[in-house]
Amino acid sequence: MNIEQVRKQALDYLLRHGNHPQAVHIFGTKGSTIALLADIPEDGSGKGKALFAAGRKAARAGNIGTLQQMFLVSEAWVSVHMTGNTPTPPSTDPGRKEALVVYGIDVLTKEQRMFLFELVRSKEGIVRTIQPLGGREEMQAVSNPFLMTFLAGYASWTPVKNDTPPPKE
Repeated sequence: MNIEQVRKQALDYLLRHGNHPQAVHIFGTKGSTIALLADIPEDGSGKGKALFAAGRKAARAGNIGTLQQMFLVSEAWVSVHMTGNTPTPPSTDPGRKEALVVYGIDVLTKEQRMFLFELVRSKEGIVRTIQPLGGREEMQAVSNPFLMTFLAGYASWTPVKNDTPPPKE
């Protein structure tokens, strides 16, 4: 699986269901899974803790093996700034855009990529159009700390060397 395939799955899901839950697509040497991230806090600290715990939980399940690729998919509000304008947080920007964001990381190389799509909804709230935000769907030179936080949580789990099941949290 690669980021283009995850991007296509996410866009297809969005068009069928009208929204896309926050999710992590995980691919490893033993298997793959999609973990829905329900109730993830919006503040940075809370989000980081929740993603660390989600990474640890995914590792503890034991069905992924050595992590190879990971993708974080979510809807978000984004601000598009013109050169020279003062950046405005999306929460207070009247010109903000609704978007589907797909972040990906190759675990071995640590290369990160991001795709960003603007969602255009009808008056009834139904997604009618999905288009690359700003005319380009892939952004360059991205660095998402939450990808690394999930990976740190995954790496923090050390499986028990005998048949004892892992402790419950």
